Amino acid sequence: MTAKIGGDDLAKRWIKEYENLKGSRANWLDLWQDVADYCVPEKSDIYNSLAPGDRRRKPSTVLFDSVGEHSNKMLASAMHSMLTNPARFWFELTTEDLKLDKEDDVRQWLQDTTRAMHFFLNQSNFHSAVHQYYIDINSFGTGLLRIQEDEEHYFKFISRPVYQHVIAENNSHEIDMVFREFSWTARQVEMEFGRQALPRRVADSDKNNPHEKFRILHAIVPNRKGKKGELSKNKPFLSYYFSMEEQRTLRVGGFEEFPMAVGRFGVSSGEIYGRSPAMQALPDIKLVNKIWETTIRAAQKTINPPLQVPDDGSFLPVNRKPGGITYYRAGGDLIRPLETGGRVDLGIDMINQIKLSIRKSFFIDQLQLVENDRMTATEVNQRTDEQLRFLGPVLSRQEFEFLRPLINRVFGILLRRGKIPAIPKIL
Repeated sequence: MTAKIGGDDLAKRWIKEYENLKGSRANWLDLWQDVADYCVPEKSDIYNSLAPGDRRRKPSTVLFDSVGEHSNKMLASAMHSMLTNPARFWFELTTEDLKLDKEDDVRQWLQDTTRAMHFFLNQSNFHSAVHQYYIDINSFGTGLLRIQEDEEHYFKFISRPVYQHVIAENNSHEIDMVFREFSWTARQVEMEFGRQALPRRVADSDKNNPHEKFRILHAIVPNRKGKKGELSKNKPFLSYYFSMEEQRTLRVGGFEEFPMAVGRFGVSSGEIYGRSPAMQALPDIKLVNKIWETTIRAAQKTINPPLQVPDDGSFLPVNRKPGGITYYRAGGDLIRPLETGGRVDLGIDMINQIKLSIRKSFFIDQLQLVENDRMTATEVNQRTDEQLRFLGPVLSRQEFEFLRPLINRVFGILLRRGKIPAIPKIL
């Protein structure tokens, strides 16, 4: 349910709120850019909007080793398998009353509802989107997954990186406000909001240049009861779309549940945005790349060494091609390679040691089972349990911040669409 209004004061209020929150986020951008360059190169467009087909990595950033990117993807795959494995039921429902859960009809309803939710999740794009979420949370420290109602598949999941959003906490340290700024053409604005909702400048552009882009702000905020001018008062969360250039309200709507599942890998005291294993390992990742650069230069000098050429004993230029001939005077000094004494093996040993530290930051050594052909099924299960216990604090935060809002939102959508089994009378 949405309503279109022209509340300029409303737009100014929330755009100002967004700009203030965006200003307080500025210090994170440099850190996110560094992390993206070394661990998520396909998302290294934090400062500059790139056109399709442009180089994703800055020309000044040359990667000599992909240990950061590879470790990040391994941890993302492990978290996907442990938390939201598509091959098994990864959550169960409860009434939060253990005695009531044991009632036969209630227990059956909870089981049937759990199966239905898993079925519809597996039929959607959930698993491809949630994998991107895990990559983001392990690199940028904060991941966002939007759960959007969809007519055909009931819901659609959209994962976007944190640097495209601005977030805020409530007094319980839960994320309850999310802002996202994006650009749309005048044609897209009209298709989404209708011509009557277009500000004058956008409407004029639609006639003259339908592909000119305009800045749109989407704000999802809690519904403060009794605020004058706010529609959808029966919804716990409000959704606003604003034109940034003209500070005009394009649409007001609402949600029954918070439509964004926002999780953080870890949070330092006094901070809203999360910290990640990639941030912890970033100095080592940069060091590995620098050592590789030096080691490659040393290897080049060993394989293709500089030459010592007597100033009067040969005819220049020196021909260094395979089979090339360089003439020198009889009795003169020969052309000899200049031995630098570079230790390529020492550089490689240093790199391997630092890589172990990087992998520990991403928990790779805890996630990989020790290879042993004689391991029994009991031993495998025991070591898997040890992995889960080691990652317990991380997984607990994901359950509270990410999975619980996600499941509540999915349950609400399916309940309203009539895809949940009939609720027992006792409930």
